[in-house]
Amino acid sequence: MKKILHTAAAVGVSCFLASAANASLVTEWEFAVTAGFTGAATFDADTGGTTIETATELSWGKTGGDYTDTTQNSTNSRSALVITNPAVSGSLFTNGGPAVTSTLTHYNNTILRSFESLLGATINTTFALTPKVPAGEPRETIDRDITFSFIETPNKEDCGFVSASECDDIFVLNPADLTDTFIYNDFVYTTRVIPVGLGPLSDGACTVAGAETGCFGLQTLEGQANAFGVLVDITARAVPVPATLALFGLGLIGVAVTRRRKV
Repeated sequence: MKKILHTAAAVGVSCFLASAANASLVTEWEFAVTAGFTGAATFDADTGGTTIETATELSWGKTGGDYTDTTQNSTNSRSALVITNPAVSGSLFTNGGPAVTSTLTHYNNTILRSFESLLGATINTTFALTPKVPAGEPRETIDRDITFSFIETPNKEDCGFVSASECDDIFVLNPADLTDTFIYNDFVYTTRVIPVGLGPLSDGACTVAGAETGCFGLQTLEGQANAFGVLVDITARAVPVPATLALFGLGLIGVAVTRRRKV
């Protein structure tokens, strides 16, 4: 029995070390990211004005209005969400910080309440990764839908929440939609899509948005073009193979029993 335990200890330790040695962390990746609206935007029941929905633009307000012209008043203006740089590629380093991809801009202009306004939409993103250092086969493309709700707030003195303008519009989304994980060469990799400025909203903002306390989102200043860079990053942690862990554990038991007998 003693000999068996010694053998298990040796096998367990050697297998654990061999597994650790053979697992190669990918330190650099080639990536390609795309982003676009899916055609699933919803608008309120008002019938004034017009709405436009393409893969890179959602706009609403006065028919023929120009959302880039901040001098227009509420009767002839439009608001919009626009994605620029919808397809971006480059290099991404594991645990090395984010890379810049697309930009999402909210042209937050004052429009008549009788105009249709956005209630929510979905952005589809694809995230293709190919190991570069060390080189490897391309990973399966990560395809995710990021759904958000939008609150076009009335412009009044009492916003009902802490606001930098009169009154900030509000986006609410689920942070879980921004994260994916996969296992490659005994490492768990986590990828994220990170809109700059995303964070927990105040209780007041969540209430105005009709969301639960602790909701996440963005606030955008009235009368401005609010641009948010969209970042991606990748992090990793080692995960020993379960079979290797079992052998390693058996080996540790053997070592412990042997030491106890020597005492």
